Amino acid sequence: MIDSLYPTLPHVLCFTEHRLNRHEINLTQIDRYTVGASFCRNSLKIGGVCIFVNKNLNYTNIDLQKFSQEQDIEAGAIKISVNSVNICVLTIYRAPSGNFTHFLDKLELILNLISSNNTQLIICGDININYLAESNKKNLLDSSLASYNLTSTVHLQTRIQNNSATAIDNIFINTFNFDNYVILPTVNSLSDRDAQLITVNKTHLKTLDDTTHLVL
Repeated sequence: MIDSLYPTLPHVLCFTEHRLNRHEINLTQIDRYTVGASFCRNSLKIGGVCIFVNKNLNYTNIDLQKFSQEQDIEAGAIKISVNSVNICVLTIYRAPSGNFTHFLDKLELILNLISSNNTQLIICGDININYLAESNKKNLLDSSLASYNLTSTVHLQTRIQNNSATAIDNIFINTFNFDNYVILPTVNSLSDRDAQLITVNKTHLKTLDDTTHLVL
């Protein structure tokens, strides 16, 4: 199914709310991809994040288990090298009922761990903060990410329900490092929101962020 959606396959697939346990994640297969990182809930249902990496890429897993907390922040990360460029891809999920202060605190610890001068960051996921409207949570997150020179790239509707439209999924990058990027919505009938496909610079790194319904 991925081949039919994208003749040129994305390098990295990031999923939020996969709803699987550890055993099920390890059994999940996507042709030409391998599980690079994942977080699965132990107590609550739904939730979770995972990253599938194209088998042609060399990558290392970054262990974020100690930072992840169900509902507040659920995270997984990998580091890859594309055309001699080191890129860290972080995917996160924040439930609407999660503690927002804990989310910011844990995210700060994660960014301190994965940030370095020779590594470029891409953060993607479902943060449940509507970027089509101003809010205190949006401003606090933007302020926190700005200290790492990260800014949002998704300024389009990603979820349309009844008479409302929101953008609660986002991709954050350093636009100085990735000064040439294209982001497009990927409409599908298998999820309640669109996926986002980003292509950055000459590395042609692509990430896809949506629920597991797109690939299962």
